[in-house]
Amino acid sequence: MALLPAISMLEKSDFISAKRANKLADKCRDADVAVFEDKQSGVVYLDPQYGGRKTDYYVNKSMPATEHPRNDMDVADTERRSMLLESLIAGKAWLDFGCGPGYQLRHDSHLSRRHLGIELNQTNLELLKQSGYQVSADFYEAKTFTAQVVSLFHVMEHLDDPQTILKELAEASDEQATLIIEVPHANDWLIHEGPEAFKAFTFWSEHIVLHTRASLKYTIEASGWQVKYIKGVQRYPVWNHLHWCSHHEPSGLSGATNDATSIALAHAYESYLAARDQSDTLIAIATKRV
Repeated sequence: MALLPAISMLEKSDFISAKRANKLADKCRDADVAVFEDKQSGVVYLDPQYGGRKTDYYVNKSMPATEHPRNDMDVADTERRSMLLESLIAGKAWLDFGCGPGYQLRHDSHLSRRHLGIELNQTNLELLKQSGYQVSADFYEAKTFTAQVVSLFHVMEHLDDPQTILKELAEASDEQATLIIEVPHANDWLIHEGPEAFKAFTFWSEHIVLHTRASLKYTIEASGWQVKYIKGVQRYPVWNHLHWCSHHEPSGLSGATNDATSIALAHAYESYLAARDQSDTLIAIATKRV
């Protein structure tokens, strides 16, 4: 079986090698697919013999039909991303690739001059269309949109061939376009220091590769973009880590309080993880290479 391009590319560039493979888990939470880590690069990836999900899976996947964020994590993510997007998309043509339920489009599209969401899932697509948002399942529309800002929020890890997608987006974007990519981090503290229960919970057959800073930079720059910076972001706060370590189960954002000392502690812990490159998320900002 041919390797998925996402894995093949990293193997050719020596981010992944079978000789350095360390098995992190025998299976994912939803499938009997083993998970490996490269001992040298730190990249985490699914069994190279795994064939990945087919397009129809994403098109027909059962999704809750809702216009509103499903939980406190959706709210926190949307608000955090909005702070980043506000100055970038103001008055610009914004393409949100893999927009999902469209929480970000609903929250921020009014800032842009025009917008387009690309989304395969039919439930998400129809609900957004009914609400009046410009969305499509046709990648051709992304190619003809001439985006000035392109965002992929927790999308790249799902793509069989991210390099080709990013190249095509670069070719179709404005010559001064900005790219925003947010992905889960291979060096997430809980993957390496947390309980085994976390691995059983977090590894998923839809997440083909979990990137490090170096592999993320390589993938983006091999696709016609120039990385300006990559920063670590901690989506789940200190309370979540404490709950995992004490109860071996997730808690989302619950357990947090809003008093000044609690907020200061949460920010300090996020800074602690970011300084040690152990945050759960990476965000890359890039511009089109001219």
